[in-house]
Amino acid sequence: MRKSLLLITAGIFAFNSATIAHDPPDFLAPVWQWPAGAVPVIDADLSEYDIVPDEFWIGPDDLIQSLDTGDALVHQGDPDPASWDIRFLMSWNDESNRIYYALDKFDDFETDTAGDSFELGLDADHSGGSFWAGDELEEDEMYRERARHAQSHTWYFTDDCGTAFRGPYGWSHFWMTPADWFGEPEYTDHAYEYVVGSPCNFSEVRKHIEWYQVYWDDFNWEDPDAPRHDFEVDEIFGMNPRFNDGDCSEEDTNNENCGPGTRSKWQLTPANEVFGDSDFFADFILLDVAEDFPTAVGDDSWGRVKASVAK
Repeated sequence: MRKSLLLITAGIFAFNSATIAHDPPDFLAPVWQWPAGAVPVIDADLSEYDIVPDEFWIGPDDLIQSLDTGDALVHQGDPDPASWDIRFLMSWNDESNRIYYALDKFDDFETDTAGDSFELGLDADHSGGSFWAGDELEEDEMYRERARHAQSHTWYFTDDCGTAFRGPYGWSHFWMTPADWFGEPEYTDHAYEYVVGSPCNFSEVRKHIEWYQVYWDDFNWEDPDAPRHDFEVDEIFGMNPRFNDGDCSEEDTNNENCGPGTRSKWQLTPANEVFGDSDFFADFILLDVAEDFPTAVGDDSWGRVKASVAK
């Protein structure tokens, strides 16, 4: 994959096998850093991201498309940009300790179900292992262990179509936990815009989306003040995105084109074990601020830089 090759050209060579031990093997992708005072404005205007080189973006060619049969994920073949296409960026800022996401998404048929949601798991301290616990444990212990060492969110950017439960905040569903505080701006925020089409119309759309998220090394659903992970330059963490692409509305559930076996999932790895086990996450490394980043000082200057990029 092209993401791994970028690190060689950047002069990053020496990582032992214990450091890079996730899935896919030999994959290590760079994460762009924003300077202090130049972090993205969460407003769905993606023009500020034009400054980020193509090598930092993830697209369908970097992902493995699998068919969700209800019991397993089966490789489904090459991507079809006429049906579904994305450009996805993960970036960060040392001062805010936030991971910033940008997504430019095309879908030939947007549904009102969870079939068009986006899931992402991140293991901030690269500790690996399970972040899931079942009901074999007592309830208190079960919820304490879920998402403890890695967090997995499901995000919805489709307005309030249909009856799919989108979590207590209507867009961010931290489904592993009964916590009801994780969607506050202190932890996450988002914005999205329909560039083509409109929500709830079951038709072709293109959307611009951006949001940020904080992460924890030892998440405790009962403690909103628990220490968050302190991201640092050259740090490696594990991450797996799962882009869902469904082509059925709730009214079509009896249609032969709907139900189990009709929803595509796009991931960096084909491993089913990626659900609940961060040993199967892909590796990413946090880069320092680019030396040739525009020397903006203060919000006004950065605003002018963004305006010039947008022209």
